[in-house]
Amino acid sequence: MDKITHEVRLAQWAEVVKQCQARPSGMSANTWLKENGIAVKNYYYWQRRVRNEVYNQTNALAPIGNAHNEISFAEVPDEVFNTSSEPTDIQQGMHSPDAVIKTGHMEIEIHNSLSPMLLKSIMEVAVRAR
Repeated sequence: MDKITHEVRLAQWAEVVKQCQARPSGMSANTWLKENGIAVKNYYYWQRRVRNEVYNQTNALAPIGNAHNEISFAEVPDEVFNTSSEPTDIQQGMHSPDAVIKTGHMEIEIHNSLSPMLLKSIMEVAVRAR
C-alpha cells in the first residue's frame, strides 16, 4: 500500500474509532460495530494501527534529554496565517476554541481554522517547553 493510500485509510479508520468511542453509554463496542456494518476484526486491527500511529507521532515530537530549562522558539512561515484584510471571527474574539490543551503552566486554544503546519510547530514547541 502506498503512503497516500495508507494515510487516507488511517484517517478514515481514525474517524471510525472516534465515532465508536463516542457511542451511547451502555452500548457495547461490538453492538455499535454490528449496527454500523463494521467487521469486528477489521475495527480492532485498524484501532491498533491508529493508536500506534498516534504513539509514534507523539514520541517523534518528544525532546531528547532534559529540556525543562531551555527556551524554545519556532519559526512560523507566513503562509500559515490568514492574509486577508478582513478580521476573522477568531481575531474579533467572537469564536470559542474547538479544543483546548492545558498543562501545568500552559494553555493552547485550537480552532478548526488552524493550519496543520502551524499546529505541528506549536506542538513541537509545547512539548519542549514542559
